[in-house]
Amino acid sequence: MNNKFFNIEDAKQYKDTRGAIFMLLERANVGSVSVIQSKAGSVRAKHWHKQDGHWIFIVEGQMDIYESSLNKPDTITKTSLLKNDFFYTGPNVLHEMHATKDTVFVCLSDLPRNQDNYESETVRYDHSLRDLFEKQL
Repeated sequence: MNNKFFNIEDAKQYKDTRGAIFMLLERANVGSVSVIQSKAGSVRAKHWHKQDGHWIFIVEGQMDIYESSLNKPDTITKTSLLKNDFFYTGPNVLHEMHATKDTVFVCLSDLPRNQDNYESETVRYDHSLRDLFEKQL
């Protein structure tokens, strides 16, 4: 299982006649949990975090995440996420999320997400990683 991206079907599971438990995170220090709704065609993020990271769990819908490391700004990756996919973005990684369908996702952040902490920890950018990624092709 990839430590950065996986579908919950690939997670450790406990199943019995009642159903199943999927172990998504164990021994995790979670600073905040939020549920985010995104309309098809909307773009979220377009920033990077100095120390924070976050897991994204797709409850329903679909989105594409584009990333570029501060250390390798010319290398942009795209990951398409579907329902039940789990994806991690760490510190010092530019990222933007494009909802390709109406999407609901859960965001589990490493650090608390109160407004003061979030603003001091987050660096926004204006360019489009998606446009730069498509130029790479």
